[in-house]
Amino acid sequence: PWECFPHEGNRIQERLCRKFHGEWYRVREDLETNMWGRKSVELSNEEEVVEERGGNYKTDFFRGYCKSHGQNGYIRVDIPSKSQLGIEGS
Repeated sequence: PWECFPHEGNRIQERLCRKFHGEWYRVREDLETNMWGRKSVELSNEEEVVEERGGNYKTDFFRGYCKSHGQNGYIRVDIPSKSQLGIEGS
């Protein structure tokens, strides 16, 4: 899923990859919004998606985490620090 390939064909391999990759982006969105408290976005609002997540490549599928097709288009996960999560200690 880190290469932003939409797998738009209809072969079984492409359908399977599309399903798995779609689930990855859904889980990532859930983690970032529900666990880390990042802002949820309306995927149909491209301006909001780009502002909050940085990507506008096929937002209905990649949910704002891809800027373009291919490996260089993927927006890496920005893991918050312990202090950003309100966790104290080392």
